[in-house]
Amino acid sequence: MENNFKDIQENIEKLINKINHSGKSINVDGIINSEKYAKVKTKILWVLKEPNSTESWTYQDYLSIADIETKKDTKANILVYPIFRKIIYASYGLLNNKEYADLPVAEEKEVYSIGEEIAYINIKKTGGGAQSKDKEIQESYNEYEELLLKQIEEYEPNILIFGNTLKYFNLEKLKEIGWDLSDKHIINEVTNNTHYYPISNDKLCINAYQPAYWSVNMDVYCTEIINAGLEWREMYK
Repeated sequence: MENNFKDIQENIEKLINKINHSGKSINVDGIINSEKYAKVKTKILWVLKEPNSTESWTYQDYLSIADIETKKDTKANILVYPIFRKIIYASYGLLNNKEYADLPVAEEKEVYSIGEEIAYINIKKTGGGAQSKDKEIQESYNEYEELLLKQIEEYEPNILIFGNTLKYFNLEKLKEIGWDLSDKHIINEVTNNTHYYPISNDKLCINAYQPAYWSVNMDVYCTEIINAGLEWREMYK
């Protein structure tokens, strides 16, 4: 099968780099490794708010195996950050149909290497602070809606995960590109953390909390996302 994702990502990177950033850092996001993304059976795309950064860099480097291994024994080790541990654990569980309790630790290569098999985008492509501002994120969505929808459509994810970012999107626009979110399910009515929307046997949307959100612990966060995937697969057996 021909891998078209390399060309798609290169075109997206050109569009991101054209953004008028007014002196702020630009952080290129999208498909991390086009060769691995093209081969993976279940394609996962995370949609988050903004990078917490004052420097320019790419997620293609940041989530690569080489970069993670270079930093593992330093203060820059990304595996200590809850946001990336949650993303890596949840993605690993979804890709391997494993419950959170059965997952190896994030420091195992088979787990952190999942970073190269997913796609990851931010609504705001320029660096932000430790705490996002809703108004700024919404303004970024309004300005770059076409680019964001293009990323979702052309990356062709099987599982689309919003990290408390669905609220910024125009649902009719999502429907136009094949994501009709009219069928809403709740994983746990007590916590009310995670909602999911089964589209078809090869498309699932999950709306969860921002993975950096401190009040939802690792176990609950990953378990609910993984369970959404398990319930979806059970529906289409």
